[in-house]
Amino acid sequence: MTTYHKAFILFILATAATACGEDFLDLKPVNSRNSETAFQTEEDIALAVNGAYDPLQERFFNGTTDGVPAGHGMFAADIMSMGEHRSDNTYPPPNGLDQFWNDRWNDFSRFRLTAENTVLADMYYKCYQGIHACNKVLAVIDGIEMSEDKYRQYTGEMYFLRGFYHYMLVLNFGGCPVITEVFESPEQAYQLMRPTEPETYAQAEADFREAANRLPQKKDYEGLDIGRATRGAALGMLGKAFLQQHKWAEAIATFDELIALNEYKLNNKFEDSFAGELANTNQESIFEVQFKFDDNNRSETGRYGTWSTYYEIAVPTSEMLNAFYPNDKRYALTIGRGGSPLRDAFIKYPGFEETPFLFGIYDGDNFVVLRYADVLLSYAEAENELNGPTSRAFEMLNAVHAHPRTGLAPFTAAELPDQESFRQELRRERRAELAWEGQRWYDLKRYGKEYLLQTMNAFLANKEGGKSMEEYQILYPIPQQEINLNPNMEQNTGW
Repeated sequence: MTTYHKAFILFILATAATACGEDFLDLKPVNSRNSETAFQTEEDIALAVNGAYDPLQERFFNGTTDGVPAGHGMFAADIMSMGEHRSDNTYPPPNGLDQFWNDRWNDFSRFRLTAENTVLADMYYKCYQGIHACNKVLAVIDGIEMSEDKYRQYTGEMYFLRGFYHYMLVLNFGGCPVITEVFESPEQAYQLMRPTEPETYAQAEADFREAANRLPQKKDYEGLDIGRATRGAALGMLGKAFLQQHKWAEAIATFDELIALNEYKLNNKFEDSFAGELANTNQESIFEVQFKFDDNNRSETGRYGTWSTYYEIAVPTSEMLNAFYPNDKRYALTIGRGGSPLRDAFIKYPGFEETPFLFGIYDGDNFVVLRYADVLLSYAEAENELNGPTSRAFEMLNAVHAHPRTGLAPFTAAELPDQESFRQELRRERRAELAWEGQRWYDLKRYGKEYLLQTMNAFLANKEGGKSMEEYQILYPIPQQEINLNPNMEQNTGW
């Protein structure tokens, strides 16, 4: 058993939640305290609530973090490996540093993953670490004196994060154990059975809904609280959960609730969504994972731009480049060209335009998980799938496609007269708008098994003498360590 897995089991069995420092953005290593003394005051709860966000964040510095090689983390490293490198947006060239980054990128891109992959294990166990932290707060908070507003906020944050962690599990691995209580013995963990995907999604949906009922809106936060989960974030993620399951009507109704908050708009400048100085406060931001340097100047970073291209590991594919229409202003803010040899690179984050091939991870910028453009395009997709290309569907699609920041003309009903033509343009638009944000693989999955296999096999056919993916590879494998520890845990078929 690795150090990391031992640490995780000890964490699950611990009766104290993790905590991270008084400053919500000050991401120092978390601490544990004895359960008998850990939760006495509202401040104790506040620290534990902060700690529940910790699994989202990546720590990048020399050595290891929690027994995991430096650089692993749900955001940004894991989600980019699992959501971008797995897709047809990027592919490592044959002369890339193949042996150096196999586990992180190449094994995803080249479809040679195994259940021993440490990135998959990192995602899986960090989700359960976060779930445990949320459950612990929810188990003790009723006995702590505080105002009703703070009680609703803290519990709302815990429901949101617990829903988010369950959502990430089912999105990547399929049905995964649903945990809504604090485990006090290893026997409880070792007896877990795998539920179905709908059952796991149902828990995420219930938690997102409860969070939306309790959380403040974005405008209600100030000072160090800016950046916490909000009502809009809960509604946005609930809508995304419905969308991923093809629950079109439920997704539309939820996105309508979010839009009715009247808090979010597209930024006038495309790059403002990724500018560190506008973190959390720009009008398009719905939920970001928070990062900053710590006191020892170690990078706690969410940025994930072209630095991997510096090592010739991930470059934009021709299919990715072709998703942009000519004269789309977003192209120059997403794709750059330079270096030696001359090649394309992702430069989506401000600062990479000048030096796109420098190792630029040491910046502390947030990782944008959900922004308003994604909501509008998700709404357009749900509306078209449910009712065809209605005026409402066109309104949502054109709000993004024909925004002044793109320089493109709106689509008309004459150009997209039916559901299929609208569907294809909507998919192109999502690819251009959300390029290099960890979305593409999950979009392909949502588009259906046949579409995913056809798209990826056509893409892989020209890579290194021809490759293919099989149906079982649509889901990632449950980490082998989990299979070894729990005799009741079944591996995904084919792995």
